[in-house]
Amino acid sequence: MSNSPEDLFSTSEVAAALGVSRITVFRYIKEGKLTATKTGRNYVVTRDAYSVFLLYHWMSMEERAALKRAVLKMADRIHQMQLKTIREQ
Repeated sequence: MSNSPEDLFSTSEVAAALGVSRITVFRYIKEGKLTATKTGRNYVVTRDAYSVFLLYHWMSMEERAALKRAVLKMADRIHQMQLKTIREQ
């Protein structure tokens, strides 16, 4: 699968978004917390890898639980709207 340039982040961009140094980002990569691909002398991080890192290594358990509740609530609303549409047909 190929990623568009908008879906790839440099280590500098990731560091700026997280508010940490590039050295810290390299440590996350080395520790296996952040998946990155080496391109020449640099690393790139996909949007998906960044999202996974945020979810599992950056967010607290309470934040993950709140996100899960919000997603489930949204899924329930969508399901209810679909049922209503089916009934109206």
